[in-house]
Amino acid sequence: MVFEDDAQPAAGSHMNLRQKIAVVALNLLILTELSVSLYLAGQDQANLTSVFLKSFFAMIIPTFIVAKVVIKRLGDSLGSEG
Repeated sequence: MVFEDDAQPAAGSHMNLRQKIAVVALNLLILTELSVSLYLAGQDQANLTSVFLKSFFAMIIPTFIVAKVVIKRLGDSLGSEG
Protein backbone atom coordinates (compact mmCIF):
# COMPACT_ATOMS: atom_id res chain seq x y z
CA MET A 1 0.00 0.00 0.00
CA VAL A 2 0.97 3.61 -0.37
CA PHE A 3 0.66 4.36 3.35
CA GLU A 4 2.53 1.35 4.75
CA ASP A 5 5.64 3.34 5.67
CA ASP A 6 3.48 5.94 7.42
CA ALA A 7 1.91 3.28 9.66
CA GLN A 8 5.20 2.79 11.51
CA PRO A 9 5.78 5.25 14.38
CA ALA A 10 8.95 7.28 14.16
CA ALA A 11 11.83 6.18 16.36
CA GLY A 12 11.69 7.93 19.74
CA SER A 13 8.09 9.07 19.31
CA HIS A 14 6.70 6.91 22.10
CA MET A 15 4.67 8.63 24.78
CA ASN A 16 4.70 7.45 28.35
CA LEU A 17 1.54 7.10 30.45
CA ARG A 18 1.93 10.52 32.08
CA GLN A 19 2.18 12.20 28.70
CA LYS A 20 -0.89 10.37 27.43
CA ILE A 21 -2.88 11.46 30.49
CA ALA A 22 -1.71 15.05 29.93
CA VAL A 23 -2.85 14.89 26.29
CA VAL A 24 -6.31 13.66 27.32
CA ALA A 25 -6.58 16.40 29.96
CA LEU A 26 -5.48 19.05 27.48
CA ASN A 27 -8.00 17.80 24.91
CA LEU A 28 -10.75 18.18 27.50
CA LEU A 29 -9.49 21.68 28.28
CA ILE A 30 -9.58 22.59 24.58
CA LEU A 31 -13.15 21.30 24.28
CA THR A 32 -14.09 23.38 27.32
CA GLU A 33 -12.45 26.46 25.79
CA LEU A 34 -14.36 25.87 22.56
CA SER A 35 -17.63 25.57 24.48
CA VAL A 36 -16.98 28.74 26.48
CA SER A 37 -16.07 30.63 23.32
CA LEU A 38 -19.25 29.50 21.59
CA TYR A 39 -21.30 30.49 24.65
CA LEU A 40 -19.71 33.94 24.81
CA ALA A 41 -20.17 34.45 21.08
CA GLY A 42 -23.82 33.44 21.35
CA GLN A 43 -24.43 36.23 23.84
CA ASP A 44 -23.66 38.86 21.18
CA GLN A 45 -25.30 37.72 17.95
CA ALA A 46 -24.35 40.88 16.08
CA ASN A 47 -20.64 40.26 16.62
CA LEU A 48 -20.69 36.46 16.83
CA THR A 49 -17.64 35.78 14.67
CA SER A 50 -15.35 38.39 16.15
CA VAL A 51 -16.29 37.53 19.74
CA PHE A 52 -15.74 33.83 19.06
CA LEU A 53 -12.37 34.33 17.39
CA LYS A 54 -11.10 36.75 20.04
CA SER A 55 -12.15 34.59 22.96
CA PHE A 56 -11.12 31.25 21.44
CA PHE A 57 -7.67 32.31 20.30
CA ALA A 58 -7.05 34.17 23.55
CA MET A 59 -7.56 30.87 25.36
CA ILE A 60 -6.15 28.34 22.88
CA ILE A 61 -2.74 29.92 22.20
CA PRO A 62 -1.60 29.81 25.85
CA THR A 63 -3.04 26.30 26.11
CA PHE A 64 -0.90 25.09 23.21
CA ILE A 65 2.20 26.68 24.72
CA VAL A 66 1.55 25.12 28.13
CA ALA A 67 0.72 21.78 26.49
CA LYS A 68 4.03 21.67 24.66
CA VAL A 69 5.99 22.50 27.83
CA VAL A 70 4.07 20.02 30.01
CA ILE A 71 4.29 17.12 27.57
CA LYS A 72 7.99 17.71 27.02
CA ARG A 73 8.69 17.92 30.78
CA LEU A 74 6.75 14.76 31.48
CA GLY A 75 8.81 12.96 28.87
CA ASP A 76 12.10 14.35 30.21
CA SER A 77 11.28 13.53 33.83
CA LEU A 78 10.91 9.82 33.15
CA GLY A 79 13.90 9.74 30.83
CA SER A 80 16.22 11.10 33.53
CA GLU A 81 15.00 8.63 36.18
CA GLY A 82 15.74 5.42 34.38
